[in-house]
Formats: sequence, C-alpha cells, structure tokens
Amino acid sequence: MRKFFAFLLVFPFVYLSSQSIHASEKENYAEQIQIIERFVNTNMKNLKIPSLAVGFYKDDFIWSKGFGFADLENRVPATSDTLFRAASVTKSMTAVGTLKLAEDGKINLDDEVQVYVPYFPKKKWPVTIRNLLGHLSGISHYRGSDADTIKTHYDTRQSIAIFEDWELEVEPSSKFIYSSYGYNLLGAVIEGASGLSYADYMSENVWKPLGMNHTRMDIAEEIIPNRASVYRIRGGEIKNDEFVDISSRFAAGGVLTTVKDMLNFSRGLDNGGVLSLQAQERMYDSMQTKDGRFTGYGMGWRIGYLSGSWVVYHRGQQAGSTTHLLRFPNKNFAAFVVSNTRDCNAQRFVDLIQKVVIGIFNIDVELPLDDKDEFQKLYSVWNYGLGYFDRYDRPFTEDSRELKKSFAYFNTIDARDEKAEQKISDGLQDITEQPIVKVGTYMTKILEETFGPKKMDYYRKMGPIPFFRDYIDLYKRSHSIPREYHFTKTLEKTVNRWDSSWDKAWTDEIKSFLCLPVTDLHLVKKRIQNIFKDELIYPDLDITDYAGELMNRGEMEKAEELLKISLEIYPKIMNRHTSLGYFYYIQGEIHKALGIFQEALKLNKNNESAARYISWLKYAVDGYKELIHLPAETLRKFVGDYGPRHITYQDEHLYYNRSGGRKYKMIPLNKDTFAFQGLPGFRIQFVFNKDGQAVKIIGLYIDGRKDESSRDS
Repeated sequence: MRKFFAFLLVFPFVYLSSQSIHASEKENYAEQIQIIERFVNTNMKNLKIPSLAVGFYKDDFIWSKGFGFADLENRVPATSDTLFRAASVTKSMTAVGTLKLAEDGKINLDDEVQVYVPYFPKKKWPVTIRNLLGHLSGISHYRGSDADTIKTHYDTRQSIAIFEDWELEVEPSSKFIYSSYGYNLLGAVIEGASGLSYADYMSENVWKPLGMNHTRMDIAEEIIPNRASVYRIRGGEIKNDEFVDISSRFAAGGVLTTVKDMLNFSRGLDNGGVLSLQAQERMYDSMQTKDGRFTGYGMGWRIGYLSGSWVVYHRGQQAGSTTHLLRFPNKNFAAFVVSNTRDCNAQRFVDLIQKVVIGIFNIDVELPLDDKDEFQKLYSVWNYGLGYFDRYDRPFTEDSRELKKSFAYFNTIDARDEKAEQKISDGLQDITEQPIVKVGTYMTKILEETFGPKKMDYYRKMGPIPFFRDYIDLYKRSHSIPREYHFTKTLEKTVNRWDSSWDKAWTDEIKSFLCLPVTDLHLVKKRIQNIFKDELIYPDLDITDYAGELMNRGEMEKAEELLKISLEIYPKIMNRHTSLGYFYYIQGEIHKALGIFQEALKLNKNNESAARYISWLKYAVDGYKELIHLPAETLRKFVGDYGPRHITYQDEHLYYNRSGGRKYKMIPLNKDTFAFQGLPGFRIQFVFNKDGQAVKIIGLYIDGRKDESSRDS
C-alpha cells in the first residue's frame, strides 16, 4: 500500500495541497487526504461543481472539509459546517427513528399505517409500516415534476394529502417501487406514535443523541445560518436553481445537514447509539418480494456487497443537492459527500475515498475476446461469497446435498447463452435457493481454512481470478474437496488463460491510475498501453462515463480528447469505438462517425447497433436518395396530427415537424417508413388500421429507442 501512495505523491504532476487536517492527526491519513483534495479540486473545476463537502472516518480517525463556494454570489466558502440539503439520505434517518419507536415498544412494524395515521384512507390492500420502510407498499413515487412545482410551505397533513387519494400501483410486497411519498407517510407514523412533530421527535431521539447538532428541517422562510445556496448547471454554466419549497418532502428529503453530522450519524450507529446492534442487523437485511426476489433495500438503506465486503449506503438527489453516504460497518469506515447542485455525481468522490483509505476498488473489466458474462459468473461467486463471510463469518450452508446442487447450477451457466445474465441473477435469489452464494461461501471457507483469514483480504483486493485460481489448484492437489464441488474444464481453462494477464494488468500502479482525475490519464496513457498490450483481460478505467459528463457540461473538446484516449488504451474493445462514433454523430460530423462505426463493426460483425448506425449514416452521406416513389394521392393519406407530431404536404413532398419545431423533408424508404433530410438519426414508421388509414406513428431512433404517438381523431 505504501508503494501505491508513494507513486501518486511523487508523480510530477500531482499537486500536494498545503491545506491539511489538525496537527495532532496529520500523520494518520495525510497522504490519502492529499490525494482526495487534489481529486476533488480537479473534478470540481472540470465539471463546474459549485461546492462539495467531503469527509470520512476510519476507526478513531475522522476528517472532513468543504470545497468551493456555498454561495457563489457572495463568495462564501463551503466548510464542513455548511448546511446542505440531505435529499434522500433523509430516508435513512427516518428509518432509524421509526425503528427506535419499534424498539421502544411504541409501534409494531406489521401494523397497518392507519393505526397511527387514521386520516390516511384505507386502500385495496393493507399497507404496513414494514412495507413503507422497504419501498414495498405499492405507493407511487413522485409523478412527473409534481414535487418540483411546490413553492409554499406544506405541513404534514398537506404533504400526505398530495397522494392520499391515489390508488396503490401494485399489491404491497409484490414489487419494489421506490417511493418518497411512502417515507413521508412514515414521517406521519412517527408523529402519530410519538405525539411529537417529526422534527421534534427526530431532534430529541435521533439527531442530538448521535451528535448531529446542526441537522434540522429545511424551512424556506426561516433565516438559517450556514445554509448553502442551490445551483444547476445549464449550457455549461452554473445557474441559480429554481426555487422549490421542499417542506412537502419532510421525512423523505426535507432535512438540512452537514458532513460532520452525517459522519456522527454513521459512527453513532456503529457504536450502537439510538438503536441496538441487533435492531440494526434487521435494518440492514434486504427485503424480498412475494416471489422470493431480494430488493437490495433493507429498512432505509440500500445494502449489498462490494468487492467481497459488506456495505450499506444511500444516495440522494433533488433540487439543489446531491448526496451519498457509504458505510462499511465491519470496517469502522464511512464516507459522506454532498454538493449544492443536483448535477453532480457524488458517487465518484465516495468511490475515490474508499479506494485510498481502505483499498476497496469496484472491479470492472474489459475483455477483447471473451464474453463478459463469463467474468460476471466468477465475479458474482467471489463478491457474494466473500461478502457473506465478511458480514456473518460463516458459510451459507455446509449441507452436502445443497452444495452439490449449487455447484451443478453454477456449472450449467453458459456465458454465451442469451439467458446467462438472468441465470446469474436468479442464482442470487431465494427462488433458486441462492446457489451462487452457497458456492462462493464454500470456496471462502475452504480457502480460509487453508491459507488463513488474512488471505481473504488479499482476494478482496485482487479480484475473482486469483480466488478461483487458488481454489482450483487446491482441488487438483487435494482429494479432500469432493469432485461434485469442482468446476467444468472450460471454466478451469478460462481462469488459467486469464490469470497471467490479470497479474500484469491489476497492479498497484494501475490502481494508482484509477485514483487520478480521469483528465490526467493522458499523462500515463503510454504506460497503460504498454501494460494492457496483448493481454486478455484488464480493468476498465471509467473514461467514457466521464466523457459523457463533460459533454453534458458543454466541454466538447475535453470529451473528444478523453474518448480518443479511451480508444487508444482499449483499441480492441468495440464500445470504445462506438462511444467516439456516437460523439461525432451528435456533433454532426457524419463522415467521421461513419468511419468509426465501420471500424467497430470489424471487431464484431454481428453487432446490430453498429450495423444500424452504419446503414443510417451511409444513407445520409449518399444524399438521402428515395428508395421508393410514392404517388401524391398516397402521400396525402399520411397528412395529419399525431399528438405532438405533424405531417404536412407541400410541393409533392411530405414534411415533418414536432410541436412547432423545424420542418424536415420526408423521404420514403418503403410504403410505411420514412427518413428525414438533415436528420440522419431519426425515422418514423406508420401503422395502419384495417381500412388502410394511418393511425399511429412509431418513432425509430438510431440508438434503438422507439416511441409512439397516435393520430388525433
């Protein structure tokens, strides 16, 4: 690990910030904090983020800091005491408050909500508090932009009235439907059970006991010191966000908090504050739908495993805020990031903190020659096997019949089968009795007994290939592992083929590159190319997603440079070609786009998306020639209004426009499908009734999307 940080700190382009933490704590995580600060500053500049507050704790060490401006107009710096909108991270607080009432015997989680909120109308099916906590109530989420149109203060009764008369979307427990309105109803439950307002109950029973001394409700009309202004990024510029009164989201996203308070919230829970550790265990268990599928959401927390470690987290995004709270409870670690714009990817910064502080990387790979589902098979066994052990410190089962059945299930997954991805997903669910988890925990048990617990952390950091390699070596050398617990010869050969490549491609040096701002990768491009050259598998450096964010900011030159770098690093990966081709397409550089897509198709001749881009763009390059001639009387039959789409006839041609926009000349490709001159990425197809009348338009997009609009009667 020292070598990992040393590289980042001595590399000539890495700026070492003079700002630091308190003197008594400087030596603990000083190097990591320098990397975090540089990463934050560079990305804020690239992505035009007005401010961020960032923090983490690990064991007894805690650090937090503000970056940028909480108020741009008055040049007020953001600090770790700045109050930001917590957005949907509020739901985690509300869940803790609800479960405290349950632990204190004041509510029963399986009661219907009307026991505590009698004014909420009965529905077709009963809705329980437990349903609400896990987004299994059937209550709708926001509909359209309804929540962003509220400009006045709402009390609890008014907030519930917004949705109280809506019918349930589905029967409770039949489908996971994320619902902020459901969490508002939990806020009303808290009030009914406690006899206090939501704000007073949370302040007295959750916030203050956990050291969250600045956390409070966001009341628009009140003067609140240190409250951040809110912004949007539009047309590549930072603008004031529109005014939205978020009081109507009170228990789902109506709270103000600081980075310090959120770290205190997490640490307090780690120490058993407010809720017993036993109650928290239930809070972190994934709920299930009636058909036995895990939702990945417990009570107020998203839960799962990340690179073989147990993790709980919540994200939030609303007008003027993006938040992300990430916790590894068994590692005494948490990180929190918040910005005062909804146009920010907070997860990018949380990921960086987890990498440099606890060495956990979310391993994603590129494979020039093999099907990616083959790696996903290994990844799922590795991640869930080690992750389950990280949480429970035991195998899922030791029953030989269950294990034989589980290994047999895994060995029947053919990565090249179109159903492989679904079968991998099903193998993690109760409907199949979780065979992939059983295989992974058995492997972990055997490897831990052989090599010791510390080796499990090595596997978490090195990924699924060494995990499988060592297990396969064990059963080849030892007769103690039953033959039924072996893998297919095909998988053994795949692991053996990938092993040497992965050892070369997944090194401390490459990990250090993953901790650089993406826009600095041009400085190490040649080194990465040399490492990845001729290898069969290597990590994904997340370049194209970042280029997409730059495009959204109007930074087209920087985005193009990154997409070119991505293609140079991954010349054998088809999606790197298509990403650059799509960039040129939306820029109107049709000839360049066509050339890139033609190169992409050489890598995979069966790729339908690349073939469609080539066909449509080539048609545009060749001059939009008519493929069929339709007489005037036929063309006139298409004329009419189809919702927002309008078809007119003029000078022996049809013309198309949408909601008063630009008119495009329509060119017939066949009897029902038309292209548009000057609009190469869009076509329409007419649908006829039994009388031969055009009654509907299907919009066909070059990226494969479709939409419909019916003819006005």
